[in-house]
Amino acid sequence: MLATVGADLDLLGLLPDGAVDVGDSWTVELSTLIDVLFPGGGVGLVLETDLDQLEGALDPSDLPTVDEVLRAGELEGEATCKLLEVIGEVAHVELTVKVRAVADFLSRLERTVDEAAPDGVDADVTRGEFLLALRGEGKLTFGLTTGHVATFEFDGETSEESVIGATVHADGETLEYEQRHARSGTVLVRTTIE
Repeated sequence: MLATVGADLDLLGLLPDGAVDVGDSWTVELSTLIDVLFPGGGVGLVLETDLDQLEGALDPSDLPTVDEVLRAGELEGEATCKLLEVIGEVAHVELTVKVRAVADFLSRLERTVDEAAPDGVDADVTRGEFLLALRGEGKLTFGLTTGHVATFEFDGETSEESVIGATVHADGETLEYEQRHARSGTVLVRTTIE
């Protein structure tokens, strides 16, 4: 059940491959960045909600989360770190993130629609595109003698647009359906290791 769970609690993905001097910058691999910002993964739990299902629309809780779009999508953009200073044995690193992801959730939405469609209604999902942007900045302190992260903070903003299309067959009629969503929010990460 926990085969999809992963974690990068050490945040080592933010560190450079080799030695750097104060003022040096390096690129962070985008796939590694997602594990840093959203450690864990899928635990196979089903979300239950008491929100009323909207007539003729998907429940927002059925839609992919920010980290699901980032993990499943094609990533572009960049994430960079810069060594700001070393105080005593603690390195202070700055993180800057500008990432976009485009993901297709057609198969997932087909299953969701099949489960939600009332008797006598058949729907073929034809489109399930999600576009997400994440921008933000963070700070990392790393103990050079302890060999682990001391603190990590990240403040980010997200914006997301999605388009879901379907052909609906009911009562001998065929209708084209389209649902669009636009969402925005914040991503805040706070980690302290003592």
